[in-house]
Amino acid sequence: DSLVVVVDDDPLILELITGLLRCSGWSNLRSFTDPLKAKAFMAENAGQVRALLTDFCMPGLDGLHLMDAAAQVPHKFLISGDLMPGSLLYAECEKRGAVPVKKPFRSETISNMLRQAA
Repeated sequence: DSLVVVVDDDPLILELITGLLRCSGWSNLRSFTDPLKAKAFMAENAGQVRALLTDFCMPGLDGLHLMDAAAQVPHKFLISGDLMPGSLLYAECEKRGAVPVKKPFRSETISNMLRQAA
């Protein structure tokens, strides 16, 4: 079972995303409201984390920089309400090899993306 790390500084959003993933059959999840703790966890567990789903706007470390720190994670997804094709944020996301996910999203969107990546 692939280990998926989910990071969002809003505990309600984090609970919603992890709950949606669990309902879709994903059980090996680690969730963090603190991106710095997520960064440390991924460094300590290099090679075990298969995917990172992260919010963009977070205190201490934004989602783009968290993805940079998680270079060893093969699949990255950036979640934001500001992801518009052609925008600088969208381009930075793609430059890092990450999949942009615009809020709001359908419940099956994230799960389907993870299944295709796994």
